Amino acid sequence: MGTKFPHTDQPVQVRTVLMRHDAPDGVHFDWMIEDPAESQGRLWTARVLIPAGQWHDVGRWRIEPIGRHRRVYLTYEGPLTDGRGTLTRVDQGVCRVVEWSDDGIVIDVQMSAFEGVVEVAKAHDGQWWATERER
Repeated sequence: MGTKFPHTDQPVQVRTVLMRHDAPDGVHFDWMIEDPAESQGRLWTARVLIPAGQWHDVGRWRIEPIGRHRRVYLTYEGPLTDGRGTLTRVDQGVCRVVEWSDDGIVIDVQMSAFEGVVEVAKAHDGQWWATERER
């Protein structure tokens, strides 16, 4: 899959947040994770249709990676510019990074509504999926 973490005996831990995005085209969630290779860079971001509290129930859910977002969104809540809607933080926490590359990631997620190992990867049909894995 690509770069494996940790490079040392110490686990790489990054922050994550799940935002409810009330957008003009409907409601979805933006899942944002700090990139372990760019600790002060933009956030890896994916659109998710279900909240973290349902991830255990479904086990596998479709995600849509979108453009990287500014770090301010780790803590920001409120209206977005240019009529793009409103953000509300619905969950937050940390992830221990197991693997991280452009092709996919494996992280041990610890948020309020979800704890577990998640693998994010692109399927043969071009769709991206997040799948809960055994710890």
